[in-house]
Amino acid sequence: MDAAGYNNAHVARIKKQVEHYLNARDTVRLGSNESLDLKAYEADMRHLIDTFQSR
Repeated sequence: MDAAGYNNAHVARIKKQVEHYLNARDTVRLGSNESLDLKAYEADMRHLIDTFQSR
């Protein structure tokens, strides 16, 4: 970010803002039950993709 003209204080402030908004996003996801663990569906999705690709 130095090449873009940001000094260390600006970089630190931007990183702190990014962290804040990522935490806010996660809070909203948890509150609305939108956080899915897709690992449980991974094998089924792979099977569907393999099945449809072979046709």
